[in-house]
Amino acid sequence: MVLRATGIDMLPTFIPPLLNGAGLALLFGAPLLVIAWIMHRRRRQYREHANDPFIDMPLRPPGESLRIKIEQLTERYDDWVSTGFLTAVLAAGLVSVAPHNEKVAVALGAIPAAAIFYLMMGRKMFRLQKQLWDYRLGFTAERATGEELNQLVAAGFKVFHDVPFDSYNVDHVIVGPPGVYAVETKGRRKPANIKGVAKATVIFDGVSLAFPRYSERKSVEQARLNAHSLSKWLSKATGEQTTVSPILALPGWWIDRRSRSDVNVLNPKEIITSFPSRIPSPLSPDRIGRISHQLSERCRLAKPL
Repeated sequence: MVLRATGIDMLPTFIPPLLNGAGLALLFGAPLLVIAWIMHRRRRQYREHANDPFIDMPLRPPGESLRIKIEQLTERYDDWVSTGFLTAVLAAGLVSVAPHNEKVAVALGAIPAAAIFYLMMGRKMFRLQKQLWDYRLGFTAERATGEELNQLVAAGFKVFHDVPFDSYNVDHVIVGPPGVYAVETKGRRKPANIKGVAKATVIFDGVSLAFPRYSERKSVEQARLNAHSLSKWLSKATGEQTTVSPILALPGWWIDRRSRSDVNVLNPKEIITSFPSRIPSPLSPDRIGRISHQLSERCRLAKPL
């Protein structure tokens, strides 16, 4: 009786062991390890044989911290999408390779497990999506405010954006003869079902902000706290007591100011006309230079890896 050789029987003896689970993982994973090793070598060689031409890195642009957060959240979102796709492929693969008499049992186990995973994945992705919407709104708001503030440079002011500290950042800092100002920018959406001027009006009573649908005072308090923290840091860094005035910028909103406050709440488009005439504590050119130097050192972009 002659036995017909199967496909596996005809393979070299070292091949069949590679077709088990560990062997397949090694077979498909080894090229990735080789590529990772080559990339590591290339990066090390690049650093050894080439230096960046920059003596000083550029200053941070408006919204840099939010741009980084958006990039990180987008990567996490994409990871969940990839994981969901691979989970679907894996579940379908398990059912398809199962013996015919076990397919129903495997499917009854795989489907509930996949459903639980997708419920968890959906919650994560919905949360990431909401965070991305909020961060993108904030990023655009800071860019809009920064664009208005940069016009002050022509009037002799120094403008810095996204000044980073350990657990927070100051969105914008203005330094000029009138003094030092910490600008906190907030992006707030407008209600779609309200028409006319009321849709774009926020009332500031000196303590809280009354938007068309809600009131809040947290933004005012944050602007005040950021100015206080920046004042302490600049006073220590320069060795001179430095007062910082707080500003809250609300791009796209018309501000109805009903009372005075130490926090100046305004639309960024009002800045170019309001600051040159405000001189509460004039600063000398030397003092402006010392303060600007400390802020410049703080605001440099990190060198690329």
